[in-house]
Amino acid sequence: MNTGESFYDCTSVIPNNEHLILLNNFFQVNGLSQLNFEFTSCGPVHQPLFTATSRFMEYGFFASATSKKECEKKIKSLLWYKISQGEIKISPQSNQNLDSDEEALAKIIPFKNFASVLDTVDRNRSVLIIDLENLGEKNIQDPKFMQICRDFKLTVICVFARLMPVMPEFILIKRDDLHRDSADEGIRRIIFYLVDCLKISNVALITKDHFGQNLKDILDETGHNFSLFMNMTEFKIKYKTFLEKQKEFQIPSLLNHNSH
Repeated sequence: MNTGESFYDCTSVIPNNEHLILLNNFFQVNGLSQLNFEFTSCGPVHQPLFTATSRFMEYGFFASATSKKECEKKIKSLLWYKISQGEIKISPQSNQNLDSDEEALAKIIPFKNFASVLDTVDRNRSVLIIDLENLGEKNIQDPKFMQICRDFKLTVICVFARLMPVMPEFILIKRDDLHRDSADEGIRRIIFYLVDCLKISNVALITKDHFGQNLKDILDETGHNFSLFMNMTEFKIKYKTFLEKQKEFQIPSLLNHNSH
């Protein structure tokens, strides 16, 4: 390690699997190279003690454990903690190389900043909101679902995933708090911002939660085009009824996508 760089002993860190996933996602979203590790060992052959060293920017890390994998986990867990607490700051990188005509935004943002990001969306596109608080991240990785979103150029907003997936063509909104009962109100605020402030003409929500039906009743009464799907399977079966409300797509063009 270079003289003068910050140096962290991670040996006493208890690895946190959530931190490992968040760090991996953070690296991918920001176009950062994964960590490299160097290992040394000591002790008897049948019970070695490994020490790993790694470097990130001007920061050095080391950890000792009975396996190489455990050393890596300790270092990654502490690194994510330092990044999430703002102790290690990284300049934003814009190397996602997304096609603006085909893809929506590539951002993971806290809820408190959602308005500034949604202000930049294409207001002529339909918007699909996915409540990941109760659906689970694996649902949005379904190939048919992804194809529908790309074919019809949907703006997809994934809200409140517990562990944010790396889906670069989606907007990913994370919680500012850990209270489950605030999730419903957060989604309501996002939807009303879309329909009342941005005048998005066609919005849909996928959620298992009962608040979705109450929200639909309110929006139907006020004349908004709002569709509700209770799960991903229902969306994949009935998505045409949602898209037919979007002026840019006529029913004949939808019929050409029966294969999706």
